[in-house]
Amino acid sequence: MENRIDIYVIKSEHLIQRAKSIELTLNKIKTAMKNNNFNMNIIYITSPNDKDIEKNLNEYNSKINLTDEIDDNDFKQERTKFNLAQISNLYKHRKAYEMINNSMTKHNFIIEDDIILLDDYINNFSESLGLIKRIEYDLLFTCISNNNSTGKINIELTSTNYKILLLKSSYFINKTTAKKLYDYLDIIRFPIRVSISKYIYDNKNIIKSYILTKHTIFEGSKLGIYSSTTKTSNFLSQNNHYIDMINILKELENSNDENEGEKIIDKGIKHCKLYGNDNPEFQHILGLMFYKKNKFQEALETMKFAIYSFKKNEGYVPQFNEILNNCINMHKFYQPDIENCFTKPGIYCP
Repeated sequence: MENRIDIYVIKSEHLIQRAKSIELTLNKIKTAMKNNNFNMNIIYITSPNDKDIEKNLNEYNSKINLTDEIDDNDFKQERTKFNLAQISNLYKHRKAYEMINNSMTKHNFIIEDDIILLDDYINNFSESLGLIKRIEYDLLFTCISNNNSTGKINIELTSTNYKILLLKSSYFINKTTAKKLYDYLDIIRFPIRVSISKYIYDNKNIIKSYILTKHTIFEGSKLGIYSSTTKTSNFLSQNNHYIDMINILKELENSNDENEGEKIIDKGIKHCKLYGNDNPEFQHILGLMFYKKNKFQEALETMKFAIYSFKKNEGYVPQFNEILNNCINMHKFYQPDIENCFTKPGIYCP
């Protein structure tokens, strides 16, 4: 089926905000595919969800191996205990691999429900569809680009640019590679992004794994449109204003002058209000700025607001969520509700 593309949508049904957005994105993708003479078939993958994992936790835990020795330090550092959302996400991708292996479709496109196809990049995406007609690939990531092309869109080897993938929210995969990845994930050692990265790295001399030379599809959680639903921390790598916010924090950390520090915090406040006032990741960084200058009340209030925003944005708050833990820790430095306790006599002392 040369002229058909099967799209496998990795979806979480409880995330209402994403459900509305992904349908708009799919409409744009459908138009681009039609213009390139591709038919489109959409398959939604919604299971196993978090509750499915929790009900059969022993079964899934038996597939996780965090004890094998890993010689490569970069991958060793990526080892972490899994939360339910990460296990769910991995097995949804694996389910897509199984379905692709049982299909006769040549071009298979796996996307997650937080992808965004911005209007400015529709032409780039359309170009990439023309590209897949001419090349042979095992994997082609549309969520990552070095964005260095001024001419027609082209490909570069993944291994030339990344040892560990930054993103895995949208990629084309052929049937043979889907089968190999399905078997590879019979034992789970890393979350899906790192697992795919390790597979590519181990097979870098033979695998045709590519990224594009122009931006096409973005990840909503990396732009800051959505909160992360799997990670304990979320770096908005595709949001330039967030990168600027990080740099303001670094500027504050490197400053030893009190007056200069106040000016830097004011700059951070203005930047947050302008570009990320309702974004928990921006608010978290602003809270850290207050903390760095011992403004504990402001730090606590900002961190609490970040948590409220995170939940409002349908973010997943696992036990070790960075924003949550920093918010809890702020209570050690600012506890006005118990100050009166220190002026009262102890009940066990005469």
